[in-house]
Amino acid sequence: SDPIGEYLMFWGLSLPIYRILIVMIAILLFVSLNFFFKKTIVGKIVVAALDDKDGVRCLGISVDKYFSIVFILGSALAALGGVLYAPISSIHPYMGLSILLLSFAVVIVGGMGNLKGTFISAFALGMVMSITARYWSQGAETMVFIVMAIVLIFKPIDI
Repeated sequence: SDPIGEYLMFWGLSLPIYRILIVMIAILLFVSLNFFFKKTIVGKIVVAALDDKDGVRCLGISVDKYFSIVFILGSALAALGGVLYAPISSIHPYMGLSILLLSFAVVIVGGMGNLKGTFISAFALGMVMSITARYWSQGAETMVFIVMAIVLIFKPIDI
């Protein structure tokens, strides 16, 4: 299920090059999104509008236009994720459903609106899935939701 078919041997482990490439792209996207939200005008407007939409509107800024830009960016990132995931899974119309649930858990564990927390929780929950799959393959995805439940018990979402 590796589209490149090449492996990197590292300390006795065989690591697929394609999956290493996906991790590198994820790190690059994380750094780029951090830069976008902290250093660009559009990113700063969106972050400020998330905190106080009416205050930003009072400055004469069309908040909906900037939210639309971020929605388009998010849609493009979702499309990129599908393109990168398709070669390592079977392609069918509902292939994103299992990833959608896992993504929900990652965002909840990392903290909604917290880019760094979500990035860390994605890797942490990926490790939880991998370690669980090694010993109990049927329970790998279930463990993600158990971790999510534990996080929600100790740090509930403020609405």
